[in-house]
Amino acid sequence: MSARFRLPSAKSYNVRASELERERSHTQAVCNVLLLDNTVHAFKVNKSDHGQVLLELVFKHLELTERDYFGLHLNDDTSDTPRWLDPNKPIRKQLKRGSPHNLSFRVKFFVSEPSKLQEEYTRYQYFLQIKQDILTGRLPCPHNTAALLASYAYVYLLSGLTPAQAEFQYLNTARTLDLYGVELHWARDQSQTEILLGVQSVGILVFKNRVRINYFAWLKIVKISFKCKQFFIQLRKETSESRETLLGFHMGNYRACKNLWKSCVEHHTFFRLERPLPPQKNFFSHYFTLGSKFRYCGRTEVQSVQYGKEKGIKDRVFARSPSKPLCRKLVSGTDWDSVSRNSLSDERLETQSLPNRSPPGTPNQ
Repeated sequence: MSARFRLPSAKSYNVRASELERERSHTQAVCNVLLLDNTVHAFKVNKSDHGQVLLELVFKHLELTERDYFGLHLNDDTSDTPRWLDPNKPIRKQLKRGSPHNLSFRVKFFVSEPSKLQEEYTRYQYFLQIKQDILTGRLPCPHNTAALLASYAYVYLLSGLTPAQAEFQYLNTARTLDLYGVELHWARDQSQTEILLGVQSVGILVFKNRVRINYFAWLKIVKISFKCKQFFIQLRKETSESRETLLGFHMGNYRACKNLWKSCVEHHTFFRLERPLPPQKNFFSHYFTLGSKFRYCGRTEVQSVQYGKEKGIKDRVFARSPSKPLCRKLVSGTDWDSVSRNSLSDERLETQSLPNRSPPGTPNQ
């Protein structure tokens, strides 16, 4: 009988497996997303994927139905201007090199009335966002209003109100704050005085020396544009004027200017239009268009409300995270005086009255 041939035992090294792992590490990105309940979840995406892929992963993780009110804020950006992940651009063009990347899941569009949010779960996410903004000083709040909001945050533990009813009252009160839903951008006027430009559902606001000095409703604006570091607002001609007014503002850099312009486009489209404007599809616009081609492509507020009515889960069961006892510090006033510039509240903004936003009645829960 012939003996079976046996290979001597030896060590091996899988070169191809190591190379494939190396290739994956160069094409994949790990994104750590801070959620509104202060938990962090890691998501893996390909760097060539568009931002919408990461957004969908976060929405699926949260089981969120009314999605168009939310976005991912880029924490890797060191500038003073807010920057959101663009769902229509590749991730590799928006995030800095290296991994992991840090982002925050936040409310992007603040509705004028909480009753427009169809799901209790969506209102709960809003509740977490606004409570966080007040506690960190991003949303200035008078002491009497802060005390009232704190009572709503804890009242259902001591009374007959359900958590949903207490959170609705919380949102209903918070929406009357002067800076509710205002996205602030640092700028300078023509005299090089530092100001803040605020983008909101109703238009563009201007703050100077902590006081709101101007307000431009979307209805009165003809066009917004930017060139390099210059941001322009073209206003409609009044009956007493011979020509339209053009206002210019100096931004810190080109990126800050474009971010402000994009924020204006998104807020105007979301709150003022019934549906987004379709992109121009012709030979001339494809090859000869000057400037940015950015357009808001998500649902508008009108479409989002209708979608929530059709797809919303009214009897959803979910767990609430325990409230933090930080509101004691807020009511006592110890956190108002010094906050970093990036939180947009170094100094407590004093605002004149915005358009009336009186709270409606609370719906039956």
